[in-house]
Amino acid sequence: MSNKSTTVTSLSRWLGRLGSLLVLQLMFFMSSLPVVTAVPAAVALQVTLSDALADEAAHVLVARFFRTFGRAAIRLWLWAIAAPVVAALFLGSALFWGSTRGPLGLVALALLFMLFGLALAVYVGALARAGLDEAAWSRRQLIREALQILGRRPLRCAACVVFMMTWLVLLARLPTLSLVGSGLVPALLARWLAVPRASAAIASTSS
Repeated sequence: MSNKSTTVTSLSRWLGRLGSLLVLQLMFFMSSLPVVTAVPAAVALQVTLSDALADEAAHVLVARFFRTFGRAAIRLWLWAIAAPVVAALFLGSALFWGSTRGPLGLVALALLFMLFGLALAVYVGALARAGLDEAAWSRRQLIREALQILGRRPLRCAACVVFMMTWLVLLARLPTLSLVGSGLVPALLARWLAVPRASAAIASTSS
């Protein structure tokens, strides 16, 4: 009987967390509809993600999300404008060189693919850093510390890039998935990237 009640409690806790994550995703989706607010919305989701996983109440999540969104919109306005412009440039360049026949087009696409992968890695790394410390919300510091994360955890960053590219391909084929994961997928990857490895955590605890 005790095992059954424990299972029910654990299941209800996980369902509650899933509901909180979906609330955050809904707030991100609505906040990022103007496109130029996507970066502040992503940062707000990243900061609030820990609260959702800690079983905070929904009204607390909503209040903190919008407070963080407002601060991020003010401090990261240049990122907010630059991110969709860079994404549009990548897409336009890929369409242009994809329609170009010959080796030059293949070389250009290969270079664009590598640059896009690096941009995704920097984006996830910047999200990871922004979610840990609001003091890092400056353009130069976020880029610098995101590159440091790439240098310290190259395998995790590479895995994040693979997952992000796979996710973008899925979004291109099934756009309705953006309703349930457009913000959550990058946020969860950034959280995984920010969490220290178990061995490092054990070593720091023992010391």
